[in-house]
Amino acid sequence: MFLDTKPVILKVADGNYVKPLGKCVLQLTINGRTQPFQFTVMPKCSHDVILGFDFLKVSQAILDCGLAELIFDELLHDEEIDSHGIKLYAMSDSDVPARSCKFLTVQARDAQDDTDFLVEGNKVMCINQGIAVPSMITSLRKGKASIWVKNCENQARCIPKGMCIANAEPSRSECLNALTEVPSYTDLWTSKCSDQIDYSRMMASTLSVEQKKQMKSLLRQFQDAFHSETQQRERENASSM
Repeated sequence: MFLDTKPVILKVADGNYVKPLGKCVLQLTINGRTQPFQFTVMPKCSHDVILGFDFLKVSQAILDCGLAELIFDELLHDEEIDSHGIKLYAMSDSDVPARSCKFLTVQARDAQDDTDFLVEGNKVMCINQGIAVPSMITSLRKGKASIWVKNCENQARCIPKGMCIANAEPSRSECLNALTEVPSYTDLWTSKCSDQIDYSRMMASTLSVEQKKQMKSLLRQFQDAFHSETQQRERENASSM
């Protein structure tokens, strides 16, 4: 069980106010699929489990008032990802703050170490709980890896130990292409004129060798600011917009 990150007081049916003990995550099987769901733990209650609107929403439930039935829709299932590749499981309980990213350590069972893997997020978890994992390439070390996890919801989310949060498959170098930028006119012009500038005249003689080295690096990085041709070109571009 996990404590709430902020105090919450609930008003129950008899009009009294109750402070929850915390939250827990349970594995429920719906339509043959087992998924984790988060529940609020009450100190005293006449029922073991009360299904609120949050649970009905994330489980894609349909309330049929005419037939007095509760129907759970089929959960999204990615056959290709789940039938191939490796599952990545959370190694410890972790809370992800609302609208933020967190670096989590995951474990892959029966996976080869020192191998690059292409990571894909759990789509079911993204749709139902707002927990997304961006596609990335990571390496396993002793069966462990660190990946980014993003909470897209307006409240903190709990990721329990052992929960499958992503899938991975060995990356193939022949399917990866490096992205290279085409040098622009400014880059070519900067490279051509870089060696023609005497940066020592822009530095105070009292600077140490290390300070001069750092200053030279900054001047080279922002050298366009000292050229009238660049300033004139920027003014022309601004006036034409």
